[in-house]
Amino acid sequence: EVSYRVSGAGQRGAQWFESQSKKTRQNYRRGYKFMEEGGALRFRLMDAHEAREPVLERVAALKRLWLAKHGRVSDLFDEGSPALAALISVLAKLGLLRIFVLEREDEIIAISINFEQHGTMMAF
Repeated sequence: EVSYRVSGAGQRGAQWFESQSKKTRQNYRRGYKFMEEGGALRFRLMDAHEAREPVLERVAALKRLWLAKHGRVSDLFDEGSPALAALISVLAKLGLLRIFVLEREDEIIAISINFEQHGTMMAF
């Protein structure tokens, strides 16, 4: 897969967002408004002690749909594969894991699995 590295001088997401072009900011706001029409949106960082299994199942299901749509495969997201859970478990034990979820009503519609490395957020 292609890796899109996002980096910048801003220490906060708002600073990064404001550094984007007017068109990018407008597209983001338009997309957010569209998603909000389906119900209340909530973006949050999962608590370290929150059950991860349902979220990992959901991210794997969403990723399998994306992979199939784009004609790609990844063993990491195969149904029943222990690889994703093992990777997440190691990151959690090291205290590096950060999982962000976007929820509409009570349904998870997007997930970002990240880890912190030397004070920098890394996503995969």
